[in-house]
Amino acid sequence: MYAAKNGSEIEGSTIYVTLSPCIACARIIYSMKIARVVFLNSYAEYKGIPSDEGVDFLRRFGVMVERYVSGVTPPAEQPAS
Repeated sequence: MYAAKNGSEIEGSTIYVTLSPCIACARIIYSMKIARVVFLNSYAEYKGIPSDEGVDFLRRFGVMVERYVSGVTPPAEQPAS
């Protein structure tokens, strides 16, 4: 978010966050045209709510969202054999 505020080109980039985005943050992420969100912990679990509305919103609009799992490389980032 700091990068966008200061004029950096972020369209198509990946953002790494501690908590999955809430709905308000998800709307900002979508409007900034970020292509991928990687989060460590679930906002819904943290707040005790039934679903991650921000994650659902982003996925509905085509943003790739994934939960980070330590020691696991996502298929898109694995080196070619």
